[in-house]
Formats: sequence, structure tokens, C-alpha cells
Amino acid sequence: MTATLQALVKAAVDATGADGGAVYAIGDELAVVAVGGNVAESLLGRSTSSEASSARFVAASGQPMAVTVRPGDTRLSSLGELMGPTPASVLAVPCLAGDDPIGVLELVDRRGGPFSIDDIEIATLLSGIVGVVLSEGGSPEPSLPDPADLAAELARLARQDRPRYRAAATVLLALLDRG
Repeated sequence: MTATLQALVKAAVDATGADGGAVYAIGDELAVVAVGGNVAESLLGRSTSSEASSARFVAASGQPMAVTVRPGDTRLSSLGELMGPTPASVLAVPCLAGDDPIGVLELVDRRGGPFSIDDIEIATLLSGIVGVVLSEGGSPEPSLPDPADLAAELARLARQDRPRYRAAATVLLALLDRG
């Protein structure tokens, strides 16, 4: 599911001339499940907390929004909240399963000016596919650590916190024994 969502975000970014974008899955929290363009993969799994964010507005209303952000206004962009700095323009559209929003596709910083009606139409078409992927894929896949990062963290624990290392090693061994 993640590779498909990443490809859809990339397509939306490329088609609209946006600098970056993300898909949020609607659940207990509004969590980033895919990114594209100049948005760092480290945002995967992070949630937007602002009640005034574009993704929350679109998730609650089920309506698309395209705005040019006033200088100093940090309330609108969910991506701006997570990655900073505040983008100059934001386009967010709902990803529907039937009539209900189950996700939000957000694009930021259109090169060459504000987002247009054509950009809204393109993003809406792609968000329809995102909605199908989210609804058929079940819950978003958790972000898995890179094996090298996991090994480095285990080595650090072995050196600095032997009790936690033993506990982590015990859990990992139990999971590996299950196959």
C-alpha cells in the first residue's frame, strides 16, 4: 500500500507543480502515510495536532480547499506544522471511500503561483484513487526501521543500558522464533 500511495503523491506533486505533498489517513489521529516531492520521509507516521490545519478542515468537512497563505499565518498547512516553514500555498482534498473521507491529500508550495482550479481537479481525481487504496489496504502500514538503524540502536543499548537491551533482545528472539 505504501509504495502505491507514494507514487500517487508523486503524481499529484508532478501534475500540479507543487513542491511537496502528503497523504494523511483519518483514524484516531490524522497520520501521514505517504509523502512526495520535497517532503521528508521522516514525517511518515507523524500526526498533525493543530485543530486549524488544512488536513483537519478537509477531513471534517469533506470539501477541498486551496489557499494562498498570508505571511506569518501558521494555522493552515498541516505539512507546515510538521516540517516548517509555513508554505506559501496549500491545496488539500479529501480521499473518499463512498461518501466518507478516509484520508486527505495535501500539496504545498505550487511553483509559479497559487493552486488553480485545474490543480484542484487533478488532485481530486488522484485523491479518489488514494481513497480506494486506503480503503482496500486496511490500516496504514507502520513505518519500519532500517535494519542498519535497528542494529545500531541495539548496539547502543548493549553499551549503555544492559537491562533494556536484554528486554529488547528477549522480545526480538521470541518474535523470530514464531517465524
